[in-house]
Amino acid sequence: MKRTKINRAKQFQDIVKFELIKFSRSRKIKASFVLTVVITLIIYAVPSLLGESSAQQPDVTNYTINFIQFLSTLILISVTLFGGDSLTSDFQEKTGYTLFTNPISRTSLLFGKFTAASITLTFVTGLYYLITTAFSYIRYSALPPNLFLSFIFVGLFAIALLSMSFTISSLFKGSSLSYISFFFIFFLVFPLLDYFLLTMELKPWWSVTFAAGIAIFILEVPYPKDQIIEIPSLFVPGQSQTITNFIPEVSLSLGIFFVYIIVGLMTSMLLFKRKEMT
Repeated sequence: MKRTKINRAKQFQDIVKFELIKFSRSRKIKASFVLTVVITLIIYAVPSLLGESSAQQPDVTNYTINFIQFLSTLILISVTLFGGDSLTSDFQEKTGYTLFTNPISRTSLLFGKFTAASITLTFVTGLYYLITTAFSYIRYSALPPNLFLSFIFVGLFAIALLSMSFTISSLFKGSSLSYISFFFIFFLVFPLLDYFLLTMELKPWWSVTFAAGIAIFILEVPYPKDQIIEIPSLFVPGQSQTITNFIPEVSLSLGIFFVYIIVGLMTSMLLFKRKEMT
């Protein structure tokens, strides 16, 4: 009997299509969109609620930065929703007994799920930037420079986190542990590690959360550099102490994003191929 050749490209396309349909019908995408709108509306309304005058309002660049600096939390939540259980759902819900008995490549399955989640994350961040752009233009009739570059950098940061969420997801068979582990690592561990290293005047250039700062700093012209700031000493009158304000480098940070994406996907693939239903 002649064996039917498996079309891996067609498998990949079908998986991406199925995952996108699944996301579009789920509460996850609705929650992300609602959270996006709520966060931007709160940031927009707060100055008016506090009674700030037009003279007290920042320029368009700083105004836009106020929006972008809250985006990392939305990205963490969205990545947790769309990537946290991508490689555990088939094991937890036992659909893998049917899925894995079919001639479906686990590589196609993983990359299909990853691509669909990446597209969904791009829509979420795109909506956030679209609303931010509208509010900035309504208030100032202008936009900060490099806003589109900021969007690209945020997208790469989100995909880097998504890749790491797939790695964590491939380690567990339950969604809850995968969700909690990813959120704990990148919401608490990495930011705290960044903070302590910065206080020790060590630049955490390798940290994906530190590298994400380029999405904010790229809005400033010229792009800022590391600064040494002198402040009065609290314990020795007349003396001062220095604090180094580290700024992530654009080229290096982009490289860090791609390293996290590649390493995360390779590790996910190795672990996912060995994962058993039992």
